[in-house]
Amino acid sequence: MIRVAAVTPGSIAEELGLVSGSELVAVNGTELDDFLDWEYHTADEEFTLHVRQPDGSEIEVEIERDLDDPIGLSLEPARIRRGA
Repeated sequence: MIRVAAVTPGSIAEELGLVSGSELVAVNGTELDDFLDWEYHTADEEFTLHVRQPDGSEIEVEIERDLDDPIGLSLEPARIRRGA
């Protein structure tokens, strides 16, 4: 899961109702663990995004875009996971 830090006004993300604090859970059914997962799974023109909103509601949105069109999200910095 990746948390959204900010949404660009007028962006695809804003049109879809994503807000700061939204959690990006999965793309096309594949769970997201980190920024690299996000970059890899959203490199297509079309994909399905599963989102958990700050109020706890969950939505799935279909995204269709030109690859030149940014989605309009800033993501929170990755947390470093340390081995035990």
